Amino acid sequence: MESRGKSLKPTRLRGTRAPEQLLVSRMGRAGAARGDVSLGTESKKGMVMRVIAEDETRSPTEFHCALCDVLLTPENNSREHLVPNGIGGQKAVRNVFCKTCNNRTGSAWDADLTKQLNPLNLLFAIKRDRGNVQAQDFTTVSGQQVRVHPEGHLTFLPQEPVCTQTEEGLRVQTRVGTMGEAKTFLSGMKRRYPKLDIEEQMRNLKMDRIYLNDPIFTQLSPGGPAAGRSFVKSAYTLAVASGVPPKICVEARAYLLAEDGVPCFDYFYKRDLVTNRSQERVFHCVAVQGDPATGQLIGYVELYSAWRMVICLSSQYTGHAFESSYAVDPSTGEEVALSFDLKFSREELRAACDSQDDYSGELLKALNAMMSIGYPASLARERERVLLRAVATAMERLGIGSGDCLQPEQVPEFSRIVSEEMTPCILHQMSIAHGRVV
Repeated sequence: MESRGKSLKPTRLRGTRAPEQLLVSRMGRAGAARGDVSLGTESKKGMVMRVIAEDETRSPTEFHCALCDVLLTPENNSREHLVPNGIGGQKAVRNVFCKTCNNRTGSAWDADLTKQLNPLNLLFAIKRDRGNVQAQDFTTVSGQQVRVHPEGHLTFLPQEPVCTQTEEGLRVQTRVGTMGEAKTFLSGMKRRYPKLDIEEQMRNLKMDRIYLNDPIFTQLSPGGPAAGRSFVKSAYTLAVASGVPPKICVEARAYLLAEDGVPCFDYFYKRDLVTNRSQERVFHCVAVQGDPATGQLIGYVELYSAWRMVICLSSQYTGHAFESSYAVDPSTGEEVALSFDLKFSREELRAACDSQDDYSGELLKALNAMMSIGYPASLARERERVLLRAVATAMERLGIGSGDCLQPEQVPEFSRIVSEEMTPCILHQMSIAHGRVV
């Protein structure tokens, strides 16, 4: 982390291989067709501490935008997510930013962070307040090009067609990811070959479902000036929504408003600031604490239970003592009850926000813990998805309607079809459990 500048640089790992390089999704199912991968975690409903909800008001009754100072009115007031919506944040507050600043920072800062974390958005099948997670293209370790879709399945990227002249005529071979892509390809071919019967070709197409036999590779290292500002904005938003006047947040405002603002944050792994961390779920969280005794307003942001950031919002805080926090399980959208210990002396906070420590080992441990939660959940969700598809396939083949009962004479064939459809998934997951992939 540079002491001055605009960049968030979590890849400064002093001679070690970046631990953010993860092999995401060994279970991916793809084919000349499509495949399946999905992840999620169980969760229990939690709570939010002292966060002002979007339909509440705070004194004074007249609010100004926390970035541009314009008077907020019913026409220009906006809902600002405490954790970016793009990575699974659900809670939004009003009376903080005008629509212009909300849209500007969302499309610049939050969108950049969301793009960098999109592999995990797909991996954990996050729930968003609005909009959908974007599909993304990846390369497997062996060099195969695949596209991961937000629904959880994978498809191979279209290949260039290979044309071969035979005695029967021109033979065209290609591979597409979906039936829709196949129809688009055939429509293009028909413009060159008007006699081509698209419907006949579609009936003769074969859809193969196969599991990938090597992992997808992606590098996760959220950084850069936009992502850094998104981190700081989350803590700043929570502070303002909790009743702190924006101009009290001296360091945070200076950093957010000036293109060359001095960073007021850094990664922190010297101790765990979450005092009741769950080992069974992944979460995003933001917390702030105002302490007039030390004159500090401290923020803390953690994403995917791995990237942990301490933020000096103000070193000149004179308001009342308070704590506020919000945490969410991105896989379910449910709030999580967390407790925090944000007590820092002035010297400790100054050192934490300008750290030169090598935190690679601690970050790697956090990433491994994150994956140990997400990966088993992905296998469970894959089994459930394949089972639902197997049942639907069996019902279709046996002509069983949605309101019909399974007849005794249909049970053996129904069981055979479901078993046949489930077998590849079961064998693949068994091979993973034994340390080999088939």
